[in-house]
Amino acid sequence: MAHDILIRGGTIIDGSGAPRFRGDLALAQGRIAAVGEVDSAADHIIDAAGLVVCPGFIDLHTHYDAQVTWDPLCTPSCDHGTTTVVMGNCGYAVAPVRARDRDYSMGMFSCVEGVSKHTLASGLPWEWETQPQYLDWLRRRGLGLNVAAQVGHSAVRRFVLGPAAHERTASGDEIAEMEQLVREGLGAGAIGFTTSRVAHQKGEQGEPIPSFVAAEEEMFTLACVLRDLDRGIIGINPRTKAQDFNQEDREQLVRLARASGRVVTWNEFNQRSEYPDQWRSLLDFMESAQRQGARIYAVMRCQRLDVHFNLRDTNYLNGSSGWREFMGLSHQAKLDRLGQAEIRKALSRELETLVSQSPGFFARTGVAVAASARNRPLVGRLLSDVAAERSTTLGDLFLELLLEEQLETEFAFLRVTNDDDEAVATMLKSPATITGISDAGAHLHTFCGADYPTYFLARWIREKQVLPLEQGVRSLTSLPAELAGLHDRGLLRVGAAADVCIFDPQTVAPEPLEIWHDLPGGESRHVKRARGVEWVIVNGEVLLHRGKPTGHLPGQVLAG
Repeated sequence: MAHDILIRGGTIIDGSGAPRFRGDLALAQGRIAAVGEVDSAADHIIDAAGLVVCPGFIDLHTHYDAQVTWDPLCTPSCDHGTTTVVMGNCGYAVAPVRARDRDYSMGMFSCVEGVSKHTLASGLPWEWETQPQYLDWLRRRGLGLNVAAQVGHSAVRRFVLGPAAHERTASGDEIAEMEQLVREGLGAGAIGFTTSRVAHQKGEQGEPIPSFVAAEEEMFTLACVLRDLDRGIIGINPRTKAQDFNQEDREQLVRLARASGRVVTWNEFNQRSEYPDQWRSLLDFMESAQRQGARIYAVMRCQRLDVHFNLRDTNYLNGSSGWREFMGLSHQAKLDRLGQAEIRKALSRELETLVSQSPGFFARTGVAVAASARNRPLVGRLLSDVAAERSTTLGDLFLELLLEEQLETEFAFLRVTNDDDEAVATMLKSPATITGISDAGAHLHTFCGADYPTYFLARWIREKQVLPLEQGVRSLTSLPAELAGLHDRGLLRVGAAADVCIFDPQTVAPEPLEIWHDLPGGESRHVKRARGVEWVIVNGEVLLHRGKPTGHLPGQVLAG
């Protein structure tokens, strides 16, 4: 019998970490039918000579919950060889959501995950309330990539407590009702439970997110549903930032892993120059915990990160009530406020306070795009350096540029993470880290992290040779599949799902940043295409050939 697709003569890296070999890969009825020397007919033959043939990449940390409803390809993740995306991270999801809470849910998702509320209101069809209804809707809608959903703590908490979700702890009956929602979501196909405990994430009115208010007992009760079902993965944002991780956070992660018996992931892990030694302490802690049976992993960003923002739409100033109010104004109202000296002075003072509270971000603020020719020499420079030259404050300079350029200036937190190559290399090689945290589907006006697989392959594997290519592919494929319980993904073996990426190891890399104006409501987003990714195959069907969609929608909603 003829196979559907025969991939001939490629360098096969099967995802397990085993040595590469030259061979063929046959696909039939959505599964891998043969690996090695295949001498049979096929409906479609792909010549993979000189190319790597490996499993499709699995991204454990995305926020495609909303975008997938209008973009079934989950662009641009598909361009970079990703075939499975895991969403519902950090406790945020678009289900379960009661009809009366849709506006609140969109406002919270917008503020925390950096997706315009206008985009959400324009794009989300809201033909569901519960998580089973949402997953059924996705199955009927048709998907390009495979998607795996998780149960979000803030979503289930708001569903049960309503507006009180961000005001008080839950009663025993309310916790029991939330517990039932977690069971319902997992029964419908969700692969995990996620929560966020951080204080700086706020809703639209500056209120704490629902999961932040929850007592530890509530969080543990909901997470331990996974123990009872003996499946699923837990994701958490601890209360303190990774660079400040205190002993209480560490002990909580260990307790959570032991109480649930499940893999616990936290994010995000990176190297920051203002915390030169903390990453090493965290690695030691996680590796020691693993040796003692607590399966704790950090999801690690492997890219250097320039975080863009502008004053048309940003959530990076939400830590200040004055700036939060300012960002809620119309474009013209913002300009009117900036024209008033007293208001500018007050906003400048509040910005200086934000700088002192988050020096790692705001002290590295620079100009990314200048709207006027006069200010173009400032592009790439830190505002603090320019302010010192002009004998002014960073806040005053910031507001001066905004007023002069009518809010069109684009700023960036320049090279916020991963400046130390040696430190990053050590982190990537640790058994306690997972390469990932694209945050794809979120932060659409600030950065594009969906390029992490091709960046990782280009910089850390080809250029820096931090890991052999076989181990690099494993970290993008079978490792995340194993941790998430996706046992028929991540390996090229007979009978496994036919998710395949075919790339050129000599050229694979991200392309430069682009601005696309393709969001619902006509809004823009930051996007990076891929170079050197030749074919992306999902469930045995070609999804992309050299970045061009075939029109097929072979993706599935995956269950753990």
